[in-house]
Amino acid sequence: MVKNFLTTAWRLLLRNKQFTAINILGLAVGLASCLVITGYVLHELSFENGHANKDRIYRTNGRTLAGGGSIYNAAVVAPLGPAAKETIPEVEHAVRIAGKYDVALSVDGAMFAEKRIYFTEPEAFDVFTFPLVRGNARTALEAPFSLVIDEGLARTYFGNVDPVGRTVRVKFGTPYDFQVTGVMKALPTNTVLHVRMLASFSSLEKLTGDQLALNLNAWRAFGLYYTFLELRPGADPRAVEAKIAALIKTPLGEDAEKVTYSLQPLKDIYLQAPKIHISNDFTYSGSPTRILIFATIAFLILLLAGINFVNLSLAKVSQRLKDVGIRKTCGAARRNLMAQFLTESLLLSSAAMAVGLLLFQVFKLPIDAFLGQTLSFGRLDNPALLAVVGGLVVAVGVLAGSYPGLVLARYPAQAILKSGGPLVSFKSTLRRILVIFQFFIAIALTACTLGVVAQVRFAETRDPGFNKSGLLALKAQEAADAPKMKLLQSELLARTGVVDAALISSVPAGQNRWMTNMKPADKQDEKERLVQLVAADAHFVPAFGIKVIQGRNFEAGRGADKAAILLNETAAKSFGLQNPVGSRFIVGQTTMEVVGVVRDFNTNSIHSPIYPVAILPAFYDLPTLCLRIRPGKGSETIGQIRAVWNEIFPTRPFSSESVEDIVDRAYDNEKKLAGLMFAFCGLAVLVAALGIFGLAAFIGEQRTKEIGVRKVLGATVSQIVTLMTKSFARWVLAANVLAWPVAYFALNKWLQSFAFRTPIGPWPFLISGLLTLAIATLTVSYQAIKAALSDPVNSLRYE
Repeated sequence: MVKNFLTTAWRLLLRNKQFTAINILGLAVGLASCLVITGYVLHELSFENGHANKDRIYRTNGRTLAGGGSIYNAAVVAPLGPAAKETIPEVEHAVRIAGKYDVALSVDGAMFAEKRIYFTEPEAFDVFTFPLVRGNARTALEAPFSLVIDEGLARTYFGNVDPVGRTVRVKFGTPYDFQVTGVMKALPTNTVLHVRMLASFSSLEKLTGDQLALNLNAWRAFGLYYTFLELRPGADPRAVEAKIAALIKTPLGEDAEKVTYSLQPLKDIYLQAPKIHISNDFTYSGSPTRILIFATIAFLILLLAGINFVNLSLAKVSQRLKDVGIRKTCGAARRNLMAQFLTESLLLSSAAMAVGLLLFQVFKLPIDAFLGQTLSFGRLDNPALLAVVGGLVVAVGVLAGSYPGLVLARYPAQAILKSGGPLVSFKSTLRRILVIFQFFIAIALTACTLGVVAQVRFAETRDPGFNKSGLLALKAQEAADAPKMKLLQSELLARTGVVDAALISSVPAGQNRWMTNMKPADKQDEKERLVQLVAADAHFVPAFGIKVIQGRNFEAGRGADKAAILLNETAAKSFGLQNPVGSRFIVGQTTMEVVGVVRDFNTNSIHSPIYPVAILPAFYDLPTLCLRIRPGKGSETIGQIRAVWNEIFPTRPFSSESVEDIVDRAYDNEKKLAGLMFAFCGLAVLVAALGIFGLAAFIGEQRTKEIGVRKVLGATVSQIVTLMTKSFARWVLAANVLAWPVAYFALNKWLQSFAFRTPIGPWPFLISGLLTLAIATLTVSYQAIKAALSDPVNSLRYE
């Protein structure tokens, strides 16, 4: 019986080659898109799964009350970890991690540069799963100047030679020789701990004059050390938080009331940390909203492919009526008819999945490159992939194939063989509903995609309050280079075509928040307010084209300006000052005088509002130098800058970056979201168009005699085309009415994450509606013209 079902199904699929090809291609694209998005979603949800004890590992986050607000910090004070382990019984292990960034190092005279090196304690191998392939995990990070590197770095630095025992010279101002004591496996991309190089924590005490070393015993130096606690099985993290609150009362005294610590599960850091706008967080963060968006898109594309299948199956029902009627007359049971239709459906979905898997491998490579990470969900021997593949084949096959079998099997043979009747009417109504729903999905996806693209474009083109074009940023590659940046500035202004050069603490972009308390010096009873600080020299305001609206800018060489500050408009308004020039404020612990007010400018990305900002004169060696380049002289001037850089920093490779690129990088996640949505929206429209193409072909086939009669009676080709396309046009218009409110709601919800956002105008909806109407009309018109141009003699002989 099974062999008979398979043979019959195979013959029917071969007999209707166009139907088979359209169904397989539509399902394959839908399934491949669903697999790719499923891989992305599973990758995002799998962060930290590689750590065996992930459910018991927590990061200690700090929260400081200041100026009526709160400052959240992912990096906390150095003594907290050891004190928690010593005094809190629930804490099994405590591990501190401190990072050094943009590190220069050398191996046997060969120079290298690494983005980061993490100092950590030997317990790191007990808490985290960092598998060593060489070395002893218990002793690898005990001695000062011990170093563990991953397999990739081992090959880069030492080739095929065993690196254990070899020396790596690392420069932290002064060069230090580190001995390689272990090699660990390269970590996957689904972790916020992108660790390639671990140094022993005890090395910090040996670093002369280093900021990290100077604050090892400081209970008030936030923002330096990540502290992870591994709790004992069954321990309550809330109880541990309460004990930490009691612990800090002694070292902090009265200030303990302003500081609280919370435990954040390791597995939540990637997705949850961005919600609380935490400072000094790891570079990598995800978005639950983005996961929801792509999961919805995957479901909708798969639903589109399923609707295509059902629609085309319904269109073919009329050609199966006699077959089913005769089978029932000859005694075929309902279960036999169901089995036949399900066999055909499963055979078709299996073939589509085979093609879909090939497309999946094709889609995955460019998406990995686009995202900048390798999705672990992709190998054909992956049990999760095989489970998803099998589940999709069965789900699509059963759901899409059961309807024709259920409908045809429940009617008596007499009703099936009778022309017209309730069966044909019900089939036509359902087909109309499915087509409307199909276009509803395509229009809503297209409108949302265009809205996301509009917001990304808005973020890139919006005036941030300063002139970001024509600015070049040079950064001190390590802390010891910062004192020489002032010399570099003066040399560049004197010897090159640089128009202006400003030293600043950091480029105003991304989420670079440096927050502190500020209150009027002459109003001690007034509450403190939280302000964002920017440290800069006198060149900052003119070089960035920031407008001074009251008072003046800093003046280079003016001694009194060492205690001067500039406020932005928001800061002046927050203190209720019409003319703040001359006002004195206590910033942190220092009294400063306001000498000017500048127009508001974005110190962070447009995800955040404009904070009250105080610009301080450079009171320490600033690490970033921003250069204003004369238009049209870029290449020539950069060559001059490179020559001066090489004189001052002969051992540092020259590196520069456009400030415009740095600012725009804050919207990389939105750009990736827009790019992926655009691609998958195109695939959704393609799947919908394939379905309409196949449906139009079968409708034209069903109306072959009608078209022949109309042509004999004098109907023109345009009249026949209009007749066949107007019903589809009505369906598209109905889908627009339903899709636009849903798309508006979804787009408005997503835009709430931006403090500055583009207004939702009519264009995304009009364009999506017109685009889908044009695609549907062109698709149907092709089939209509083909039918209208056929010989009426052959049409009248049809069937």
